Amino acid sequence: MRHLDSMQGMRRHLIPIVVVTLATFIAVPLAFAQDPELDAEAAKVAGAISRAGKKDVIVFDFSEPDRKITPLGRKLADEFSAALAKSAEKIRVEDRSQIPGALTANAYPVDFVDWGELAHAFAQDIHVQAFVMGELSVESDRLNAVISSYRADSGKNINSVQITWPISGEDRSMMADNLARAILPADQAKYPNAGTQGYSTPSCLYCPRAEYTPKASRIKISGTVELLAIVGEDGQVRDVRVLKPLPFGMATAAINAVRSWRLKPATGPDGKPASVRQLIEVSFYLY
Repeated sequence: MRHLDSMQGMRRHLIPIVVVTLATFIAVPLAFAQDPELDAEAAKVAGAISRAGKKDVIVFDFSEPDRKITPLGRKLADEFSAALAKSAEKIRVEDRSQIPGALTANAYPVDFVDWGELAHAFAQDIHVQAFVMGELSVESDRLNAVISSYRADSGKNINSVQITWPISGEDRSMMADNLARAILPADQAKYPNAGTQGYSTPSCLYCPRAEYTPKASRIKISGTVELLAIVGEDGQVRDVRVLKPLPFGMATAAINAVRSWRLKPATGPDGKPASVRQLIEVSFYLY
């Protein structure tokens, strides 16, 4: 079910259209660190990134086909990052330890690597020129990793390599734990969805348009940023999280706009103002 609040504003060259919608949410040792094949494939990736003219790269957590981030995926990403740094003479491999803090600072979900567009936007937010992602799969007793590098400016693929190893019982157990299972933050889970269970949907009182970033305007980016937020009893928007971004700082632009909004709060079954969880879509189009 979707709820639309249309807001009229002065027509300008860049006019973001803002739509508020409702959705229902459902709530080690490095085994391969000395692997020659890992080192050889890391050298191929490093060479391709260098030839693409990119000098700064980060490795994101490896994921499985069902979009899980597991301890094994995180471990292999650490190992590949180390192998990449060892073989990369002309590029700089960023420290992966900065990722959790950057995720929090930019309001990204833990499982952002599930979506290429999220990884693309996040790479730009942390100011790297290239990023590496890996997808894991198991065939019989073999672990396969398809590892791909991408340009941060366009999101286009630079190159891909594939590595296969025997898989141990320990590796299988590490794949069983989904580190990113909590797409819905625990502090948001306690709030009801707007428009359900007797709760109404907030409506806009003061909702200024989000501004295009200079680069997004120059490149003529269009699309929608999806945010998950709490709208309080006072009508203020807080605890904003990115579910779907746009590149070139557009997710941050959407967050900054939404945080300035003032809404008529939702009411609960008792008719009193209530805090609710709301999915917000901020769409950008050029006219």
